[in-house]
Parts: sequence; C-alpha cells; structure tokens
Amino acid sequence: MTSAATTEVTRVTRSVIERYEHELYNARDLTKVPELLADPMYRHDAGGKVTTMSQADCEARIGGFLESFTELTFRTIHLIVDGPLASYTYELTMTTADGTSQVISSIEIFEVRDDKIVAVWNAPYAQGPWR
Repeated sequence: MTSAATTEVTRVTRSVIERYEHELYNARDLTKVPELLADPMYRHDAGGKVTTMSQADCEARIGGFLESFTELTFRTIHLIVDGPLASYTYELTMTTADGTSQVISSIEIFEVRDDKIVAVWNAPYAQGPWR
C-alpha cells in the first residue's frame, strides 16, 4: 500500500524533473539552478566516476551547453517516478546558429531530496530519436 507521504514525495520528484526539463533547459532559464539543483549535486557516470558539482559548477556547465545551441527542445519519452527516484528517457533536439539540427537520445536517473536534484546517473547518449 502506498502511503500519503510516499505519494507526496513522488509528486514533488515529478515536478522537479519536469521543471528541470521545461524551465531550466527548454526555457533556457539559468536562474532555476538554485531552485532545482542541490549544492553540492553529484553526477555519476559509467565506469564509477562521480563528480561533485556546486551550483556554480552546474550553472557554468549548463550555461556552456545552452550557449552552444540557439534552441534546445527536450521531449520526454518516459518519466517514471517512485518516491525520490526518477527514470527519465528523452530525446533532445539541438539547433545551432546556422539552423543545423540534430537529435540525441538517452536515459538518466535522478534522485530528488528536499525539492532539489541531489544526484544524477548519466548514460552515454546516442545519435537519433528513440524508435
């Protein structure tokens, strides 16, 4: 049986991940970094590498990514949330200043605590959309 507390944590986690996608990336609003990302936040990569990132580090990383493209559009394929954990499968269309676009696809796992992303597990992305 699901408790009311677990249901609320799941609702908050879903909201944080949706805001991360729509407000921070799609709307290109770096002012959302302190609202959505913990300080520090931990990025886990395949091979066991864990990077500890301050909010300033996150803002610099995301800001550099945003500067590389005139438009970014995330499309959620699946967002599965269970308490503080979310599995996020997405496609990302990236458009450069000359109008060239490419699509990449990947999956990430997020952990949300106290209304902020505290950790993310990143899988390498692949060229092209999910089929």
